[in-house]
Amino acid sequence: MNSRQEQSLRKYSQYLLGRRAYSISEMKEKILQKIKNVARAKARFSDKSTSAINKSSAEDEISPDLLINSIIQYLVDLKLLDDEAYAKTLAESLLRQNKSSRVIENKLKQKGIEKEIVEKVFAKDEVKEKDSLAKLIDSKLRCIVTGK
Repeated sequence: MNSRQEQSLRKYSQYLLGRRAYSISEMKEKILQKIKNVARAKARFSDKSTSAINKSSAEDEISPDLLINSIIQYLVDLKLLDDEAYAKTLAESLLRQNKSSRVIENKLKQKGIEKEIVEKVFAKDEVKEKDSLAKLIDSKLRCIVTGK
């Protein structure tokens, strides 16, 4: 892809990050999907045949993997993407919702967070989970005592 297309994808990724946080894995998937959508749109609206499109695009575009890695590195350098901070924030949010550590761990894995980062987040949040469990027990006991 040329620099104009790369700039467009950078703006798209920044737009996505302005709406909510993403893990690196999720952002890679979003960017790849956008690249595929753009390629489909070009093929659909072009007068060229499919083989001509593939030949011309192969000549003037870099591989999607290199492009995606370049954009991800750009976002990491700007500190817009940080898997550790994302994992910590998501884990805290799920703890506030009284989710178990197993549910939180599965959610983090689903989001593409590396195992080492998940373990690091849980090492820091052991006390918070105990507090969350204590609050849950208190609320259940209140419900039983009051009959609600």
